[in-house]
Amino acid sequence: MSFEFFYFIICLLIPRLFSHWRENFRPNSFRRILIVMGTELLLLLPLISWSSLPMFMIFLSTIHALQILLEKKADNVMSARILEFLLIMTAGSFFFGLFDRMIFFNEFSRKIIQTVAHHNALLSHLTTREFKRVILYLFALLILVNEANNLIRYVLGLIKAEPRTKIVPPAALDKVDVQELHRGKVIGVIERILFFFFVITGNYTSIAFILTAKGFTRYKELDDKNFAEYVLIGTLLSSTLSIVWAYYIKGILESI
Repeated sequence: MSFEFFYFIICLLIPRLFSHWRENFRPNSFRRILIVMGTELLLLLPLISWSSLPMFMIFLSTIHALQILLEKKADNVMSARILEFLLIMTAGSFFFGLFDRMIFFNEFSRKIIQTVAHHNALLSHLTTREFKRVILYLFALLILVNEANNLIRYVLGLIKAEPRTKIVPPAALDKVDVQELHRGKVIGVIERILFFFFVITGNYTSIAFILTAKGFTRYKELDDKNFAEYVLIGTLLSSTLSIVWAYYIKGILESI
């Protein structure tokens, strides 16, 4: 298992997390693409050597050009984000498959990591195996926080299960309640992270406790049928994704 690949994907997912946190945000401006590419290259410095720099530049430029095309063709923002993620994972896996022998943590970054680890009390006991686990955990959490949220939002929009405003004017009744979506997004992120670590550590009984606590805090709001469906569908999707993903990552961790 190439942990350089996981680190590479992490460097692409971090800028996505910050840009996607804004609702209905389309990253289609040239200035924004340059900022994102600059951030990606900065994060990728530990992997980049002079011989691999042209490959990284060509790959990133191609990916972002295809993202702009996808956003223009996609039906909505969430579907575009899902297609972009699939593009990054698919193209990234082929990219590493072709150039895996040329992509590795360069000597300069290795020396910095070794120096910091040796002189830092918090990191001095980290072994190479534990360092790989940290990279894998970060990769897993980025998927749960951002990409899982995009998928859940897409499904909710597809089946028209998003929360609706309860404002008195009739014209506003069919509008999506953005504030409730923001609250649900934050709750969902925390929920998925907790479920993930409960499965990783084998603490399965705590999952039932979280689900019970969530139902208890929203007990009165569940009288509204539409809101109850939104909570139920969102919770089931969120918990299923996090549990399945946790088992996948757990399998990789056991093979390290």
